[in-house]
Amino acid sequence: MAGEPTFTPVVNPIFSLTDDHDPKIRMLKFGDGYIARVKDGINNDPEKMTLKWENLTQAEYTSIWAFITARGGDQAFLWTAPWLSSGNTQRKYVFTRYKREKKDANAYDIDATIEQVFEA
Repeated sequence: MAGEPTFTPVVNPIFSLTDDHDPKIRMLKFGDGYIARVKDGINNDPEKMTLKWENLTQAEYTSIWAFITARGGDQAFLWTAPWLSSGNTQRKYVFTRYKREKKDANAYDIDATIEQVFEA
């Protein structure tokens, strides 16, 4: 985990956060309904989460949005999910989708989907 910036937003995302999993599994179907299942690789179950911020001020919005867009969807970053509170809890993620909404003169919302990545 060398070189990746750490995501430390000026405001934490709102709750509830959902940790979505869609494990990659290989299946082989045999006769009589028997199915063999095996994990597809050693990192077959990455975390995927949508982080949400609501009613951000201009300064809060600018800080968070700048970090997200600087990654461009392909650059990894380190982040600690709120449910990982002890030990070496940072994991590596990329932003896979993000959007913003300007609600009024000084209120912004951001939604950003992140997915855990496994790379050297």
